[in-house]
Amino acid sequence: MKKHKIYIVSFLTIALAVVGLNLVIFLTNRDNVGLEESLVITQNDKGWIYEIYVDEKLLIKQETIPAISGECYFENKGDAEKIGYLVLDKLKNGVVPPTVSFQEIMSSNIIISN
Repeated sequence: MKKHKIYIVSFLTIALAVVGLNLVIFLTNRDNVGLEESLVITQNDKGWIYEIYVDEKLLIKQETIPAISGECYFENKGDAEKIGYLVLDKLKNGVVPPTVSFQEIMSSNIIISN
């Protein structure tokens, strides 16, 4: 019984590693498979939002300013656009996940208020 559990755990670990590796390879080599990325800026009642689509499928929907604690919303379209293009550029350059640091937010000179 113990050997059976070890085999199952080993198989699942290897399967997850293979799936994860394929995802990383797929996302970092997406230029070779002809994927198209796009950035869409919209507004809701709280602020501005950026959405990133890959081949017309929603990949990221960012309603709040990343790397800022609490619910801090983009106050204008230009700020959402700046950070959206930063994330989009990271994706295009194979940065997975395309996280945004507090320093990148500060250097972008966007408006931050609660």
